[in-house]
Amino acid sequence: MSKHRWGYAMKISIVIPVYNSAEFLRRILDCFIYQTIRLSDPSSIEVIVVNDCSPDAHDSIITREYCQMFPHVVSEIVLKENLGPGGARNTGVAAARGDFIQFADADDYVDLSMCEKLYDAAMRDNADITVCGAMTLRNGKMDMTSPVSDLTDPEDFFNFTPQIWKLLIKRDFYLSINSRFTEHVSTDDLISLLWFLSADKIAVVNESLYYWIRRKTSLSEESSYDFYLSYPTVFADFLNFEMYNKLSLAKKKILALFIAKTLHRVLCGVITKYPSKLSHYLSYLKKCKELLDFSGICNQALKQGQFSVQLLRAVIDDSASISKTTINSIEKQLFNEFIQPFLKEYGKGKFIIKGASDMGRMFAMCFNSCRIDFDITDNNPDICGSVIEGRTVMPWSECLPYMKRFERVTVFLTVNYAFENIKQTILKDNPNLNVVNLYWL
Repeated sequence: MSKHRWGYAMKISIVIPVYNSAEFLRRILDCFIYQTIRLSDPSSIEVIVVNDCSPDAHDSIITREYCQMFPHVVSEIVLKENLGPGGARNTGVAAARGDFIQFADADDYVDLSMCEKLYDAAMRDNADITVCGAMTLRNGKMDMTSPVSDLTDPEDFFNFTPQIWKLLIKRDFYLSINSRFTEHVSTDDLISLLWFLSADKIAVVNESLYYWIRRKTSLSEESSYDFYLSYPTVFADFLNFEMYNKLSLAKKKILALFIAKTLHRVLCGVITKYPSKLSHYLSYLKKCKELLDFSGICNQALKQGQFSVQLLRAVIDDSASISKTTINSIEKQLFNEFIQPFLKEYGKGKFIIKGASDMGRMFAMCFNSCRIDFDITDNNPDICGSVIEGRTVMPWSECLPYMKRFERVTVFLTVNYAFENIKQTILKDNPNLNVVNLYWL
């Protein structure tokens, strides 16, 4: 058992990067100060606040206030230069003294029993990583529940979301795999993909204990070019990690499929929003080629991501002369090959509805039978009203009047963990619909 700097046994170190977080900082600090695990053992956790050169002086004022009130729990590290959330987390981990490390974002909040439940499960199962579920809140309302997956089945990996704040990681395991976060990027949590593939034992707490707040100004909501560029930057960084090189070939293939789906989605975003930067983005994409370059990567056991792998390989191999037009041409050819069997089975109706996703965009590009683009989240202003390949994305509720005109309607979705919930929502009022998931593409 590790020792606290004041001599007490230390169970968990919580690391919280802070940058312009004064509005929410007290809430997240209170969440950890009043964790149930401290009722029986007041010295069981420490909270390390890492100020990432925040321009708002109130961040440090609030943190120092808590340092004074709870000197044996809260401490502050002030960085001399801005390193981004990843660099701030690296600094916090280096100072951590707990047997386990937990991460949190300053603008979120957690269940008061989270630390105790994760710690108890970790000790019970001798786990390298312990993971729970999370709830996503948008505009003050619960938007979606993030699932729990122990990733024991390769197929489960595609239901996984790399959210480092819903897990507890053993400090000895973290140090043994020489893990670190990539600095100056907003997708630093992608490193958790390697954690899960490297762990010998993963414990699960099947409860949603973390509340992830989606705000317009949060990094997770960023849509700038730097946000898109951070994905290939972090993935290419995987090649520098010993833990990646130690993965079995089978696990590297699983990871390649996940990476391909993610990079394809990001490529679509760059083409749509930053077409003038396409060649620059492709130069970063080429750095990920080794992560995708496996023979026999596509097989029946692992369907997810095969379409994206083939697309990215073609784009990377021809990156010197590639353009939006040529990428669309490659997409259209491959998409037709992948989707034809599904259209033969499900697309016989006169009316096909699809989602506002990257696969939805390709539906619109390839098939005239796709009459409506929709988003299942009716109050999502980021999506509804936007235009995909000449069609306006509308709320799901506005699709209903159009559907009543036809006897046979097929709804194609491209979602991962939320598919069953969305399907049941659709079928509740429309039991005669065909609802088909194409997420595996």
